[in-house]
Amino acid sequence: MVFGESFPVEKNIIKFKFGTEYRWITGHVSTMHRRLIDILNTEHTDAIVAEGVSSYSLAEAATGEVVDYANITTASILFAVPVEEVRDAPRPKDPFVWVKKRPERVRVGTGPFNIEGNVYLAEEYKLKDLLLSVRDQFIAVAQAVVTRADAPEFREEHGVVFVNRSGMDFIMPTPSASSGQDRA
Repeated sequence: MVFGESFPVEKNIIKFKFGTEYRWITGHVSTMHRRLIDILNTEHTDAIVAEGVSSYSLAEAATGEVVDYANITTASILFAVPVEEVRDAPRPKDPFVWVKKRPERVRVGTGPFNIEGNVYLAEEYKLKDLLLSVRDQFIAVAQAVVTRADAPEFREEHGVVFVNRSGMDFIMPTPSASSGQDRA
């Protein structure tokens, strides 16, 4: 190896859709990470430089003009949807692989959006435990249904969305969550 020569690094393309208070932002990032949540929860990620970016108002159904790149402030992202993630990249060793988890049905209010879905918790945890202990900025909500308080006709279903904790108005167990369990 020659001084200054670098090792080849495999880059992955991750496509996304971000919901902010007033607009949708779509695009992709080229990264060493496999998942969007890993990018969003990386320490000191105040902004993401994305490529093929389009921004359009919440009322528009189609994407706006596409630009080569843009700097997106993560604090403005209310929630993020992975449109396409890497399927064949090697998986990193996951310390939670053998942790048995259970779904907790939650409702989240963030800006004009309402999100209902499942947060997966270790069997012995309650939602309150997750909120008090997790340091990640974004929380995964699976089997998510996204609606807008100001547009009742708007409804999107996603396998998972990542909700920015600092943008949440609230997160709570849904009234339809299993009764009889001690909730947050």
